[in-house]
Amino acid sequence: EDTQSETAINEIAQARAIRAYSYMQLAPYFQFNYQNHKDEPCIPILSAGVDYANNPRATVGEVWKYIMDDLNYAVEHLTLDRTSKDRINVNVAYGLRARANLYMGNWAEAAADAA
Repeated sequence: EDTQSETAINEIAQARAIRAYSYMQLAPYFQFNYQNHKDEPCIPILSAGVDYANNPRATVGEVWKYIMDDLNYAVEHLTLDRTSKDRINVNVAYGLRARANLYMGNWAEAAADAA
């Protein structure tokens, strides 16, 4: 991620948005809502340098922080350009972040991202 290439940064931002969306879909199946269960075990976080065979479940709070970090990166680095519907642009990233904020109970942030 230390590249200066705008094309590579755009691809990384799209990949992180997709990863965030995947975690957003997976997390609710393994634990209850964010507001009341932040410290409960949820799903393992898979990232570089992690021993996949020995990776304990992260807490709900850690998972949603990871999701928000990915979505914030995507919003910061994506543009309005969208060559086809299978690509993610900044508007899609804002929509995903709005949905994540809804899951987390951040109503004002969700409304701002949706606008």
